[in-house]
Amino acid sequence: MIQVYQTRFPEIHGKGNCLGACLASLVEEAIEEIPPLEHLSSFFWKDAMSGFLNRKGYKFQGCGKPEKLKKYPGVDGYVITRGVSPRNPNATHAVIYLNGGLYHDPHPSGKGLVKIIEFYKIEMLPNPDVV
Repeated sequence: MIQVYQTRFPEIHGKGNCLGACLASLVEEAIEEIPPLEHLSSFFWKDAMSGFLNRKGYKFQGCGKPEKLKKYPGVDGYVITRGVSPRNPNATHAVIYLNGGLYHDPHPSGKGLVKIIEFYKIEMLPNPDVV
């Protein structure tokens, strides 16, 4: 896990790429290698994320409820978590948790989340066929 910071912000660009930065952190890639999920509708971004993760040797298993976060093993303990942004109560933000607590916020403020909505169940494939 490396710490990658977002390069697009809602205040400036209309939409931010915090989720892309979290994915880049988790799979240890440059943010430029991540699909621009922020431009996709809610119906398509999960498919795009799943396809990207599969190519990198990971599997997206869906979303988990906040109360199950502490028990979820994640990828070596790291879990991408989505919740209410501290900068805008009507916006969501993605960060990385480790052992049930904030580990990395890709936003420069580092303020994390006001409230957790869900987490993304991502696991390493047992024998990844990484391209």
